[in-house]
Amino acid sequence: MSGRTPAYVTAAVNATLGLAHQRTGRHFPNVGAAAAAGAVTDADWCQLLDQARADADVDGDRLYAQRTGVVLAAVIACPGTTARDVARRIGLSDTVVLPIVRALLSKGLLHSEDDERGYRRIYPKEQK
Repeated sequence: MSGRTPAYVTAAVNATLGLAHQRTGRHFPNVGAAAAAGAVTDADWCQLLDQARADADVDGDRLYAQRTGVVLAAVIACPGTTARDVARRIGLSDTVVLPIVRALLSKGLLHSEDDERGYRRIYPKEQK
């Protein structure tokens, strides 16, 4: 794990400090100082942290959905391509595209065939 603070924690800190300022009209350097002054409670912090985490999950889901749509559109535009070719074409890394392609294959939205050189070619599932 890196030493970076997760974005949702930063959002919760900012929301908590904003709430403390709204309640008291004072600016606090950190959440601990706001709590010590009685401007916020542990319950406030927990609620704002949970909300920030939920918002981060929604944003992550939204980003995944957008990327999935882009991957699917790239395969429709160029059927018979490989997942790595899709990644290069849309400018995302293989580590992002390959799991999306696997998920689309498992859901039946794409199908794959191995060519004579051993490359797995992916195609949109034909509508019947």
